[in-house]
Amino acid sequence: MNKLYVIAGHNVAAPGAVAYNGRYEHYYTSELQRLVYKTPIAEETTFALDAEDDTLTKTVQWVNETFEPGDMLVDIHFNHNHPSATGTEVFVHPRTSGENKDIADSMVQKISEGVGIPVRRGVPDRDHK
Repeated sequence: MNKLYVIAGHNVAAPGAVAYNGRYEHYYTSELQRLVYKTPIAEETTFALDAEDDTLTKTVQWVNETFEPGDMLVDIHFNHNHPSATGTEVFVHPRTSGENKDIADSMVQKISEGVGIPVRRGVPDRDHK
C-alpha cells in the first residue's frame, strides 16, 4: 500500500447526524481519524488526512488529484440517527483485488476492536461489503 487516505466524514460546515448526546457525527469521525493515525499501523503507512474545514467537493478534488494505484481510502461515517445501521463497515469496489479485500477485512476487524463496535456484516462469510 502506497498511501492511506483517512477521511473524517463530514466537516465543520456540514457536521452530519446528531448523536443521542447532541454531538454531531463529525466530532466522532474526527476522533476516530486521530485514533487511526496514532495506531501502530501508522509506523508503516504514509497517511493523508483531510482538513477539518474542507468541503466534500474540495476533499474529493484533493483525493482525485493525488490518489495513485495501490493507495487506499477510508471514509469514516457513523449512522447515529439510524438504529438498525449500527456496526463497523468497510466497503470495497466489487472488482478490487483479493489482496485489497483481505486488507479491508483486517481493517474492519482492527477498527471494530479498537473502538468496541461490532462488525456489521452484509454477507455472512466475509467482513467487507
